[in-house]
Amino acid sequence: MLYVDNLTKTYNNKIVAIKNLNFSLGKNKILGLVGPNGSGKTTTINLILGTIKGNSGSILYENYKNDSLEFKKKVGYIPDDLILPESLTGREYIKFILSIYSIKKSDKLDKLIKLYNMQDFLDILIKEYSHGMKKKIQIIIAFSLESELLIIDEPFRGLDIESMIITKQLFKSFTEYGSILLCSHDLHLVEELSDEVIMLYQGNAVAKGTSDFLKNKFKCDDLEQVFMNVSIGEERKHEIGEIISNFSHNA
Repeated sequence: MLYVDNLTKTYNNKIVAIKNLNFSLGKNKILGLVGPNGSGKTTTINLILGTIKGNSGSILYENYKNDSLEFKKKVGYIPDDLILPESLTGREYIKFILSIYSIKKSDKLDKLIKLYNMQDFLDILIKEYSHGMKKKIQIIIAFSLESELLIIDEPFRGLDIESMIITKQLFKSFTEYGSILLCSHDLHLVEELSDEVIMLYQGNAVAKGTSDFLKNKFKCDDLEQVFMNVSIGEERKHEIGEIISNFSHNA
């Protein structure tokens, strides 16, 4: 289980990126982390992965601190960015990453390559890949590792419809033995896939719970409406509504 306790991060001692964030992610669960740009999602991910340090708080997976080797072996990451070594082929890159984790052979790898229909593209340089093919390589590698927890940031961006469907099914299959922290702007996908949801706004957790709980609590039909209720002030909501309602009349 992942435990995030009282996590706070400020920049230049005045810009609050995350404030007193608390949550846990149990085994065999998917937790959705959502929020607009600047809400603290990326900061939260980087704090968990240990790429930046927080001002206070603790992060544990089971009993392992996030700066330990044991933690890093158990936690995998699929970033939103597609920063890949374009001078390597897909096969070379896969082999390189698996070697970092001391994995000489992955029983899952060939199945994942076939699942995403990438078998004919592995010996092509990554610089020739489309956006979607790069994302597929990231997903294939992440699920080939022996991770128990996957942190996944905008996994569906650039994927075709078939690959999106496959990826959603793969997520659900993974939770038979692992857990996923899913970060996305797509509230419909988060609602479909997540067991629980945390909504961040300006560094604060403004809503937390299952999708049904949040919809009932705020008397909304979907998570998009919940988000508008908890993260946008009345003045801003009025401004948005007025501009949109009058938009066609001013065209």
